[in-house]
This record gives sequence, C-alpha cells and structure tokens, in this order.
Amino acid sequence: MSAGRILLVAAIVIVTWLGAIAVTDWVRRGVVDTWTGPDATVQSGQRLAGCPDITFREDVYFPSWVRFEGKVFRWADRLAPIGTESIGSAYLSTGFRHGDLELFRVDNNPEGRAGNRIMLRQGVTAFGAIYVVADCG
Repeated sequence: MSAGRILLVAAIVIVTWLGAIAVTDWVRRGVVDTWTGPDATVQSGQRLAGCPDITFREDVYFPSWVRFEGKVFRWADRLAPIGTESIGSAYLSTGFRHGDLELFRVDNNPEGRAGNRIMLRQGVTAFGAIYVVADCG
C-alpha cells in the first residue's frame, strides 16, 4: 500500500469517527433520562427548554442539568473530592443512579444542607461534579 493510500484511509476513518461523535452528541442533546432509584422523579439531560446551554467538558458522562426534589440543578463548573470516608457525612447517597452515575446530597456546607447543591459521581472516582440550583427550567 502506498503512503497516499494509507493517508486517505486514515483521513476517512478520522472523518467518520468525528461524524459519529457529532451525530451522537446531537441526538443526546434532546434526550431526557430518568434515573433509577426510590421513584422516577429524577431526570437529567444536556439541553433544557428555557435554560441557557451549558458546555460541560465531561458531557460524555455527565448531564448539563438534573431535576431532583422538584428543583433543576445545573453544572457549577467545578469538581470536589469524594471518597469512601466522606460518603455518609459530607455527601449523602440519595439512592438514585443513571448508569454508573450516582446522585449525592451535599451535606458539608450551608448551600448543600439547604438543598441547593448536589454532586454527581461516576463510579468510584475520587472527584464528583457539583451542581447548583438553576434559575430556569
């Protein structure tokens, strides 16, 4: 195989890969996911009518917004450490999951204790994404 042919095949693979990512992201933007847990009230997604779009670097895993306990939360553009020793004290499990994401109440600051801050953690990672009450949705 010539170098030109190898480059052409590589370019086709890259364009196809990027196109598949773009289509997947476009489809995902309109999806509202319902989480498993004690009831079917927790939902999340990438785009919510009436709310500004939020760009989340980790949106492959994390939603831009979460509806929990009648409030809409948006990603706060920050992460916080979470470990086994902080679960049950600083972060309280809600029993809600979506895939390998788990929803926690934040109990280590006044905003969290007031119900205005939550955390989503993927699997057993050492950090979780912080979400705050949105003024939309």
